[in-house]
Amino acid sequence: HRRLGCAVKSPPKTLDARQYYNRKGFHAIVVQVIVDARRRFMCIRAKEKGSTNDATVFRASTMGMKILQCQVPPGYFLVGD
Repeated sequence: HRRLGCAVKSPPKTLDARQYYNRKGFHAIVVQVIVDARRRFMCIRAKEKGSTNDATVFRASTMGMKILQCQVPPGYFLVGD
């Protein structure tokens, strides 16, 4: 699998605008996508605030939790950047 993480510009929420402000200098949400070798979507997560780092987003994702709990079937692996 391949993992793609990016920040998508998003208008800030009025109550917690600072949490949506990312290190690149704009308000955003963090998007994480995992695709297989054929570029088919396996997992999508697009709900974290822009200030959230990639590792935190990954650990909170379904795939991240499965890997941390050693629930990945034998022979499968995840390649990330």
